[in-house]
Amino acid sequence: MRNVKQIIEESISPIALDILVFGPQTKKMSDDERTLALQNKRIEIRDRLREEGHNVFFAEELVEEGLSGKLGNMMTQEELLLMECDLVVALVESKGTLVELGVITSKESYSKKAHCFLDKDHCAGLAHQACENAKAKGAFYTNYKHPEDLDLCHLLGYIRDSVEETQLAKYIS
Repeated sequence: MRNVKQIIEESISPIALDILVFGPQTKKMSDDERTLALQNKRIEIRDRLREEGHNVFFAEELVEEGLSGKLGNMMTQEELLLMECDLVVALVESKGTLVELGVITSKESYSKKAHCFLDKDHCAGLAHQACENAKAKGAFYTNYKHPEDLDLCHLLGYIRDSVEETQLAKYIS
């Protein structure tokens, strides 16, 4: 009989997840040092998780321009992506991620697959309360300290914990 370590290594770890990473757009890198750090962290998270065998995307890589009617709406498309993904990481900072956070908190099924990150310095406002609502509906919610946690790559470690829990849930279901 396999021991737990063998089960993890042979059965759980190889499960490739479909992961969305929300955060500041990366098409045009920012001149603002804070935004640039989050853009770079978003890219690093995507690339490192891809190296580990996961299917990781930014929503803007998957939305389709030119669709007609309601399907042409970017938010409708992002909601469809939320329904399909296994895990969504939200680096809550930009106006776009605040809107995406609202969608994440709108349904328990979205919140349960989310890991929201918010700077500790922003924990007195509406974004913090929205993250708390997501947490109440099953989301992971982590506060980080800018720039230390970005520089020391703590966010990736937190995300890896969420990945492992999601893989385990897929394995046992």
